[in-house]
Amino acid sequence: MIFGSYQEVGTVTRAVGVGSDVTRLIIENGMGDIRLEAGRTGLVEIVAHFKMPGGEEYTVTDNDVEVLTGDGKIRIKPVETPKALQRRKIYWEIRLPMSMNVRARCGMGDIHATGLSSEHDLRTGAGNINVKAERVCGESRFRCGTGKINVSAHRLEGEPGLLTGVGSLTLHGGSSLLTHASLKCATGNIYLNLPATYIGRLDLKAAVGRVHLGRDAGTMPVHTNIVGQRANGLLGQGPGDIEAKTGVGNINVNRA
Repeated sequence: MIFGSYQEVGTVTRAVGVGSDVTRLIIENGMGDIRLEAGRTGLVEIVAHFKMPGGEEYTVTDNDVEVLTGDGKIRIKPVETPKALQRRKIYWEIRLPMSMNVRARCGMGDIHATGLSSEHDLRTGAGNINVKAERVCGESRFRCGTGKINVSAHRLEGEPGLLTGVGSLTLHGGSSLLTHASLKCATGNIYLNLPATYIGRLDLKAAVGRVHLGRDAGTMPVHTNIVGQRANGLLGQGPGDIEAKTGVGNINVNRA
């Protein structure tokens, strides 16, 4: 059964030394979670847990995981399997240098990234994305077809973008130096948890829903129509620029 209980059938472990010229890690997965954690400088450590539906057999070997380096990248992916075995799930645990940029793709499963200080490019079709970073920078992208996205970073820089079809979006910044952040969802709530020191523009729109500004309720006007609300204005003259839009849902802003 595709949706029956899964059991672990084997594990592949790799450790790959990388030089300063390797600046990006790329991982692709079909079904199963991806967990990325800050590790040691100059080393990428990979653990892949293979799981199959109960009662099905599958022999795991080192050849089931492909690791390639070149052009400043390290690429990790499972080796293609016969169609009859594509029900397998692979749960990845990867430790990488904290300053290495990451690109992760998952068809079905959660993506977790912890302790990195880099550009994040994370995407899953069905699943959640959870990020706790020292720094999120550059053109970082976080995308779900269906699922929740939670991004928390001590420093937010560059132009992060959060996008989900059905699910909530949460952006939490310890200090905000971003030039532009975009949060968009078709159905779901948006939560902006910003430091009290945040200064810049807010452009908020809930097509069907409400905009809640918390302590800044008297700072900018909220325009209401029959089913939705919009707020657009400045919280002081600063580099911040946040655009948040939801089709059906509420937008909640909290500066503390």
